[in-house]
Amino acid sequence: KDLRRADLIPLEYYGTGVKNKSLQVDYQTFRKLYRVAGTSAVIELNIDDKEKENVLVHDIDRDPVTDHIIHVDLVNVRMDQVLHTHIPLEFTGVCPAVKELGGVLTHKLTEIDVKCLPKDLVHSITVSVEPIVDYHTFIRVKNLNVPAGITVLNDPQEVVASASALRIEEEETTTS
Repeated sequence: KDLRRADLIPLEYYGTGVKNKSLQVDYQTFRKLYRVAGTSAVIELNIDDKEKENVLVHDIDRDPVTDHIIHVDLVNVRMDQVLHTHIPLEFTGVCPAVKELGGVLTHKLTEIDVKCLPKDLVHSITVSVEPIVDYHTFIRVKNLNVPAGITVLNDPQEVVASASALRIEEEETTTS
């Protein structure tokens, strides 16, 4: 609590072949870095200007009321070892099934499971929803534009996004 009052976030650094360390970082510095890096970009952790380690954000605890970051777990990354992680999907464009037919766009997946070397990680994968022209068109995992070096672990037939007709429910009225 004292660290948080001083605008610091407690960090826990761990991983295979490294000694666990409890650290702290300035709240605003970490918040800005996390906005850019997320959980799928390698971060160079500078410990006391002596040690530099490659890490990934493994877990973030947030205050349930304020949504402020209250604790962060960082995991050591070996640049020569394949890792398993998640990459968020970023949806772009205008879906014709929504714009012209009045439907509702549904994101079935918001991230995909991947394995790759740390150097091949990307912050997110962009998914254009423009191919969804009607309620029978889907974007599937196999349709994603995944950068070279990244192997997607999700089923290729799994639906990423689709559109469905808007359903309006009428309230039942009771007569006395």
